[in-house]
Amino acid sequence: MSELAKIPPQQLDGFDTFEDAVEGEEGRVSSGLIQGERIAFTNEAEWVVASSGLKLPPDLELLLWDVLRVVNKWPTEPGPPIEARVLGPGEKIPDIKKLNKETPKEEWRMGPSGEEEGPYQFQYLVYLFNETTSGDTRGPPPPPAAAFACAIVSSAQTSCASTRAPGCMPW
Repeated sequence: MSELAKIPPQQLDGFDTFEDAVEGEEGRVSSGLIQGERIAFTNEAEWVVASSGLKLPPDLELLLWDVLRVVNKWPTEPGPPIEARVLGPGEKIPDIKKLNKETPKEEWRMGPSGEEEGPYQFQYLVYLFNETTSGDTRGPPPPPAAAFACAIVSSAQTSCASTRAPGCMPW
């Protein structure tokens, strides 16, 4: 084995471990989860900029930058989450049904279906990068496709890393 292969990986910068949470303010949501332009998939099967409704071009190519797995606790009234916990690498998704069952009904809210729902929900945040504009686009993917898409990317990355140099990209 070469001497180079024996060197343990080192953190090159502080971006991967950046933290803006404040002790004693557990209810405060990190401002960094959604930045840039949030995109949404409409009922008309089109991708749009969520804030303006502007349709994204069908030939737009975005690079997958990162995926976060987040457990959100929502307030009883409409608004941003009062708690957003990003799951760590390899951390299992908590039992959302159990979290909601253990939460008093006073903290539940009316869901889009008109039914009461617990405050805890799980979501994937997919981070995309536009090479043309050097801008980032972030947002939750359509829920049915999210887990499948994340699993495919994770599998491809794991496969690539096991056969090539660390940090390689599978595409």
